[in-house]
Amino acid sequence: LSLRRQRQMCIRDSKKAADKLEVELGHVQGKLAALEERLGDSGIYEAARKDELRQALAEQATLKSREAELEEQWLEALETLETLQQELEAIG
Repeated sequence: LSLRRQRQMCIRDSKKAADKLEVELGHVQGKLAALEERLGDSGIYEAARKDELRQALAEQATLKSREAELEEQWLEALETLETLQQELEAIG
């Protein structure tokens, strides 16, 4: 394969990876938004619901960690994609 064709294939694969990460990030952010809405309900802070609160806070921490991880991976994928596109342009 020509160098140009190899770069085009790498770009395609990198774009797919970035798109997949973006979709997963959207799902995590949606779950976080719903969870934070639950945490916005003052009733969850009542003593009788402390187990529910504890579980929600643990889930929030897990989701925030996953969100940060996905954002980092997504940004790296975008940087890779940009680099590959620049290399393809340089090839001509």
